[in-house]
Amino acid sequence: KQACDLAPRSAYVLAMDATGELVRGRVGKALERVKEAESRMTSKTAKLIYSVMARIHDAQGDKSGRVWALREALKYEPSDVVLKHQLGVALSKLGLTEEAVARFSEIIEQEYSKVPPRETLLFALRTRILNLKRLSRDAEAEDDLKMARELMSRYPHLRNHEIYFEDTANT
Repeated sequence: KQACDLAPRSAYVLAMDATGELVRGRVGKALERVKEAESRMTSKTAKLIYSVMARIHDAQGDKSGRVWALREALKYEPSDVVLKHQLGVALSKLGLTEEAVARFSEIIEQEYSKVPPRETLLFALRTRILNLKRLSRDAEAEDDLKMARELMSRYPHLRNHEIYFEDTANT
């Protein structure tokens, strides 16, 4: 509220206002705000604006719109693994499973070299496993499951994620 009073026409404030409207279930208002934010965006606010737009498209059930907005957001911050993961999930929901697997593979490649590994690596492995199974690429899915189990065994901070892999062994 205070930000709206201080800088009501700022792209950042408009994007955050759109988020607030979306949380309140006012999708139409959220869309109005984010479109206005888009008309005022800079390279520093573009990622935020397009990620909010992706959430609005998701709320509308517009899967291809969500994919488009996430791709736009990634143009401004290509190394953002959270956006990459969201895009992979959105691609999977759109039925673009091969492309989804490729996105999760990018994340895994990016995250695998980090010591200690982050939870992000396990999230990407899990979603890649699910998509590989959809493609009947069971041997690759099994290799990923083995990698995930080895990581959880080796790194105590990842052990609480074991439950998320129980269902991947049987799907």
